Amino acid sequence: MTNLKNFNELSGVDVILVHRLMKNDVNSSEYILKTEQALGELDPHDKKDFDQQVFKDEDLDQLSINILDFEGLKVPLPKVSRFIKLKLELYKLISTMLVFLGLKKLNKLTKL
Repeated sequence: MTNLKNFNELSGVDVILVHRLMKNDVNSSEYILKTEQALGELDPHDKKDFDQQVFKDEDLDQLSINILDFEGLKVPLPKVSRFIKLKLELYKLISTMLVFLGLKKLNKLTKL
């Protein structure tokens, strides 16, 4: 890190590498890219969905990278029983009636 007047500037080979890794050829808009060293920090169970690739740069050596493509992952939604759906609808209906009758106050909305 270099201090220039009132600003701290990141510079060096690592910053250049990160910048170049961001300009990659991954054909996805939703993914995680990790170097081999960063992937080593994960639990073995979390590593299994990553695909290993080679990143080639004209100025830097080849680098092994690992990609987790979210577009390729399909996570099934849990099935909700009719009983649970009915229970939720009844809860909403009763809550609305209690507010309408003045027996229950709405929670205050807060600004984010």
